[in-house]
Amino acid sequence: MRSLVPALALVAAVLFCAPAHADSIRLKDGTRIAGHATKYDDSKSVLSWKGDDGKSYELKLDDLDKRSTYSVLKSQVPNDNGKGQLQLANFTRDIELFAHAVRHYGYAEKADPSLKPEVDKQMAILRTQAGQWGLRQAKAAADKGDKKRALEWLEKIITKLPGEPEAATAQQLLDNYYASVKAEQTKEVDNAPDEKLKAGLAKGKKSYDSMLERNKKALQSKGGSAAIKGWEDAVKDGQKTLEEIDKFEKANPEGYTELLAGYRKTVNDQIIEIHMHLASQYATRSSYNDALSQVNKALAIDAQNAEALAMRARIQDAASRGLRWL
Repeated sequence: MRSLVPALALVAAVLFCAPAHADSIRLKDGTRIAGHATKYDDSKSVLSWKGDDGKSYELKLDDLDKRSTYSVLKSQVPNDNGKGQLQLANFTRDIELFAHAVRHYGYAEKADPSLKPEVDKQMAILRTQAGQWGLRQAKAAADKGDKKRALEWLEKIITKLPGEPEAATAQQLLDNYYASVKAEQTKEVDNAPDEKLKAGLAKGKKSYDSMLERNKKALQSKGGSAAIKGWEDAVKDGQKTLEEIDKFEKANPEGYTELLAGYRKTVNDQIIEIHMHLASQYATRSSYNDALSQVNKALAIDAQNAEALAMRARIQDAASRGLRWL
């Protein structure tokens, strides 16, 4: 991770010339200190803090909860302060709060369009850092034996950072986990000894396997229209699978309810995942209406899906403020 000192020092230059702003900062040990920042010593990486209790604190950067520090700094930099937002974005990026950093880069460029070349430069650094961070998360999950989580990280890198070298690496690593993770998700149905069940769901299973293959090919493609077409066709395959499940359940209302409910959820979860891939693809093009449409399709399947809800909020914010995506 790049040093936080230059970014924080420049943020401090913007912040501490302004009137004190009361707030509360949290240390890594959980201690909270109400008050306000007075200065930042970049040579010592020490934040001077005046507590509401009248005491003065010299807080080392390594002792601070970085999210808490970000929250405090964010509250003190107006959105229309272009240079302040730029430096806040750099700091936020360097503490690996990438989505927040992107938003602050957007504020910086909107407040001062002359900053666009510098914003572009810093955003390129962000994409590299985000990709490298994601690959580390995937490796950490794999080292713990959590192939499912490793695969999720690889898919995030591919869909959120298309065209980056780290995305290409993630595409290559996908083969290490994809087949085994997907097989694990349907093993209860695949391994069921009931021949009637297997025969009745054979057509649906074929469509499901096609959905998985199309999804994988789209993930490992060069992106663009080919990936979008692949994912759209994959969703259609998933819908065919659901139709076959419904047909079998209608013909066999007894004895399969729980098993089919689990299978249906697995298929729906995969369809939601593909809608989210499509949403990311559109968002990276700043096609926010198309991205929002895909998120809403995911939410129509699962209205409480946390990832879809979070992405809907982010898309709506970016669209309403005229901000860039990654």
